[in-house]
Amino acid sequence: MAPQGQFVYHQLASDFRGNVLYPLNHLATVYPDIYGREVPKYAGREGVMSYRVPHLDAPWADTVNLSTLDPRLLVAARERLGIASSQLLQRCLLQIPIEHLAGHRLVRYSGATR
Repeated sequence: MAPQGQFVYHQLASDFRGNVLYPLNHLATVYPDIYGREVPKYAGREGVMSYRVPHLDAPWADTVNLSTLDPRLLVAARERLGIASSQLLQRCLLQIPIEHLAGHRLVRYSGATR
């Protein structure tokens, strides 16, 4: 069991529905309207969606991406440094206790992976 107070984070769309985080590909069946809205973001870089994630043998669009860093810390650091911040926290932030990840296949992503 994980020490108390350890979390991962996921930003929710303003129209998030239900209580399950679905990978992009699964939204095609569960919430086709949301899938239809999100897929155009990958126009011209469709290869990202089909990229096979090492150690999972699954396409990227069949995964849910979580952050180990609380995005609020990033925003605060940018503000302290006088660096303009994106709209990073316009969405609701879901804080997930890491013990909820037990039993799921996980990998650590690095931008260097690709």
